[in-house]
Amino acid sequence: MSVLKDVLNSQKLVMDNAALGFGYMPRPGIDVPLEAGGVSAVMATIDAEELYLTNSIARNIIDLPAEDLTRNGWTIRMEDEQLANDLNERLRDLNVQDVLTEMFKYQRLYGSGAVFIGLDENGDVAPADEVDETNLNEVTYLTPFSRKLMASVIYNDDVTSPDYNKVMRLSLKSQDIDKSRFLFANGLMLEQEQWGRSLFEGMIPELSTASVAIDSIQKMLNDFVFKVYKSPDAANMSVDDKLAIGSVANHQFKTDALAILTNEEDLGNESKVVSGIHELLDYSWERVAAAARMPKSVIMGQESGTLTGAQYDLMNYYSRIKTLQENELRPHLERLIRLLLWAKNEPGGQINPDEIDWSVEFKPLYQLDTTTETQIAYSRAQTDAIYIDKGVESPEEVRESRFGALGTSGGSKGNIGDSADFSPNEVGWLKKLWKKADGD
Repeated sequence: MSVLKDVLNSQKLVMDNAALGFGYMPRPGIDVPLEAGGVSAVMATIDAEELYLTNSIARNIIDLPAEDLTRNGWTIRMEDEQLANDLNERLRDLNVQDVLTEMFKYQRLYGSGAVFIGLDENGDVAPADEVDETNLNEVTYLTPFSRKLMASVIYNDDVTSPDYNKVMRLSLKSQDIDKSRFLFANGLMLEQEQWGRSLFEGMIPELSTASVAIDSIQKMLNDFVFKVYKSPDAANMSVDDKLAIGSVANHQFKTDALAILTNEEDLGNESKVVSGIHELLDYSWERVAAAARMPKSVIMGQESGTLTGAQYDLMNYYSRIKTLQENELRPHLERLIRLLLWAKNEPGGQINPDEIDWSVEFKPLYQLDTTTETQIAYSRAQTDAIYIDKGVESPEEVRESRFGALGTSGGSKGNIGDSADFSPNEVGWLKKLWKKADGD
């Protein structure tokens, strides 16, 4: 009887000794990975949580864009700089950055996220009552929560209203909350649906493919190189003899081991051919990146906010984050700032936000790496030198455009993207260049 037939006929070897090189088959008690089946149209919150907790790539897809939205923060601009600084400090006291990040994580994970705004008001006021902004004393706290705590969401269903399809009221398990007392973020949803949909709903095939790929590679690496023993006596060995030889060979014949064999015996290693694996992995990760609308480098954990000149996919990603900041994050920030301005006990006392000029500016999302910044600075300097040499601009005009009216600022007015300011060394070098041009 052959060794292969012994293996097929031996439940003991198959079940208990796969690591010895005999392999295993899909028999009862053996966990064999299969392709995931279909999913329902709307993902249950428990399924979304399981995927989030057990799949690190899925967790990155939920967390990283939400964190990038608020990571570098923002600045309040107004004529009264002290008031602006005080308001920025109050936002930090209320932990607004982390609270909004949490809300957007809930939006991506569950489909809907919200933030309850705790207010100190005069009189007996219930959460279901609309906020009277002239009656505010203080913004006291902010509480983020997900759709898991919501019993229902009431929308404006009047198509003739400018507020059509906007959230009017939240019903929690214990009480109702008026729209003026919470911030709300919905994910993808169709008309007349009550909840947004989890981002995972449209990514199950891609995430399953990536998971199967990782699991398969792990199994391949476990069996990448295995030992082969050849002997004319193998066919006459009992199953127990083969098991004993396999056990001894597996543990004894390591890197520094000595094997003593006859001329008719042979002990060697066999390895698997893995050509094409790289292409298959690239395909699976490209599908995941496309479904998440995130570059592979971000999903895999590249350091946030630092780019090289050729990373156009990252630049596009941060452009989308910038759009989300304007369309989704800004309204929530401005709502909180308006409440702070109205409140009597907040910085500045009670101020009507419509009677002063103020704005919110988001800080740059990324900066270029030093090499790329230097290349940009050098290219600018070459261009400026040509303009001066050809009489297109005077040295004074170039100095003004690059360094400001006094010619002493370290920043460049002509920034590329969100960064690329000149370093002090580059500023000194450029000034020498322009001084030389002035002398000519």
